[in-house]
Amino acid sequence: MKWFKDMSVARKQLLGVAASVLLTILLGVLAHAQITSSNQQIQRVVQNQMPSVRAIAETFAWISELRTNELVLLQDRDYEAALEGFRFARDGAHASNELYQSLLTDDSSRELYAAVDPLFKAYMQGNEAFLAAAQAGDYDAAAVIATETLQPLRLKMFDALNGLKHNDDRLLQQELEASAAAFERSIQVITGLTIAASVLALGFGLLLARMIGRALGRAKDISAAIASGNFDSEITVDSRDEIGQLLESMRVMQQSLQRFTGAQHEMCRQHAAGELDFRMDPDDFSGSYREMAERINELVSTHIAVQARVVDVVARYGRGDLSVDMDRLPGRQARITEAVDAVKEGMQRVNSEIAELVDAAVAGDFSRRGDAEQFEFVYRDAINGLNTLMATAHSGLGEVGELLTAVSEGELRRRADETLPGQFGQLAADANRTVEKLAQIVGQIRQGSDTINAAAGEIAAGNADLSRRTEQQAASLEETASSMEELTSTVQHNADNARAANQLARGAAEVAGQGGEVVGRVVRTMDEINEASRRIVDIISVIDGIAFQTNILALNAAVEAARAGEQGRGFAVVASEVRSLAQRSAAAAKEIKVLIDDSVARVDTGSELVSQAGRTMDEIVTSVAKVTEIMSEIAAASAEQSAGIEQVSQAVVQ
Repeated sequence: MKWFKDMSVARKQLLGVAASVLLTILLGVLAHAQITSSNQQIQRVVQNQMPSVRAIAETFAWISELRTNELVLLQDRDYEAALEGFRFARDGAHASNELYQSLLTDDSSRELYAAVDPLFKAYMQGNEAFLAAAQAGDYDAAAVIATETLQPLRLKMFDALNGLKHNDDRLLQQELEASAAAFERSIQVITGLTIAASVLALGFGLLLARMIGRALGRAKDISAAIASGNFDSEITVDSRDEIGQLLESMRVMQQSLQRFTGAQHEMCRQHAAGELDFRMDPDDFSGSYREMAERINELVSTHIAVQARVVDVVARYGRGDLSVDMDRLPGRQARITEAVDAVKEGMQRVNSEIAELVDAAVAGDFSRRGDAEQFEFVYRDAINGLNTLMATAHSGLGEVGELLTAVSEGELRRRADETLPGQFGQLAADANRTVEKLAQIVGQIRQGSDTINAAAGEIAAGNADLSRRTEQQAASLEETASSMEELTSTVQHNADNARAANQLARGAAEVAGQGGEVVGRVVRTMDEINEASRRIVDIISVIDGIAFQTNILALNAAVEAARAGEQGRGFAVVASEVRSLAQRSAAAAKEIKVLIDDSVARVDTGSELVSQAGRTMDEIVTSVAKVTEIMSEIAAASAEQSAGIEQVSQAVVQ
């Protein structure tokens, strides 16, 4: 078998194909012979037996058609109308009979047809006699011919045709059985030859597959080992065919791969030791291996350059220099560019958000917030922290601002939230203490005003007492002379008190004037409230009228729905609900109107009281002004009295 083992795979396959072709040709010749025999039998059935059976059936049909025309003619007695049907059926019967005669090939069929043919001819002649009698108008004679001549012939002919038909059916069945037997023999012969050819081809194929399979199996195992990175397989070559040549080539390839991987391992070891400038020597290899070594060196250099560039760019980003961009790398390396660009973009967006928040804080706008949702991880925490800072500042300063706004409007009972964190809580506490001090000062001012009012009353009483004393002095000038010096001192003191009272009276006049203005504004405000209340009353009256009209419309709708009967039931329910709603609206409007009327009455009363307070305040202002004038006159008179008494004192002393 050494010669067969050294034969090329192509010749081995060609040898197997040649054997298969020879067996296929033999099988085809035998199959052709069997198929030709079966085809001949089928042709006999199709071209002879089947048309014979169909011709007999058509003969039966045409004779039956003639009998039908006979009955129609005897019944209708219209010769012209029945003539066309007779001719058509007669021609069909002759054609079927002639066709069957031309298909006779079997002796038994010829013998049976010999009995049918004279009966057919006699029946057709009798049919002509029937037509002649009918044409002559002798329908009674025609009926006699149909009954006594045609009917017996027809029955005999049907019996003969049935026998002929049974014989043809038997012959057809014999042909079919013979064809089936021939087909079965053909199947058996073809099956036997096919099995023999298959066994022979399978045996040769198994032998060839075993020889080639073993060699290819070794080549496959070696290829799998090489593909998995195992370059230590033992490769032996024991044939000179294509597979042997393949194994020899694989042995050489394995040696080249061993040297190439060794060079790669050495470069990896050098790079792991930090010698990044070490490269494979392409001169140690040839062909594609040399090109692969050069490409690997270029690839390593490119990757090292890219890594160095990434480190440089990221380091500059870490120092805050965002002006540099990463190089646009091709292919999948573009992901490195995209990653570095994403780092830069994230830092720029964070810087932009921080700058906007800082600018807003510098401008005093602590309501501004950064969009933390567009960031993740540490960036989001940073923006959220700044937002918290802005919110805390906004809350603390807003609390103090609201407090100062309330103070500017005269509300001194408002206090800021001292629970705010850190300096904001301290600022709120300081603001609260400031407001408390301001409230104390205002209270003291109010208390001083009350004191001034009391002092003004005392001054008025003192003036009255002074007038009474002056009269007593005029009546008892002698007594006054003895104590003139003391009186002069007292008058001087009273003049000083009068001047002080005059100043207090002027302050009270200013306070009373301001109170008058406030009361005037209150009076105007009450008038405006009164006018607005009256307008609300008018609006409520309009709402009441609308509710009344809605109630009327709902009532009309309910009446129409009742007229509509079952179809308007749903509309009646809606109208009832609308009417109920209108009634509740009217009742609510009336209640609101009553409340508004009561409010208007109370506002009128309040307006009247405020008006009276305004008039009273005007009178107080006028009285205070008069008191101020009187106090001025008293002060001037006291000064004059002091001078006059001093002169009198001097005169009395003199």
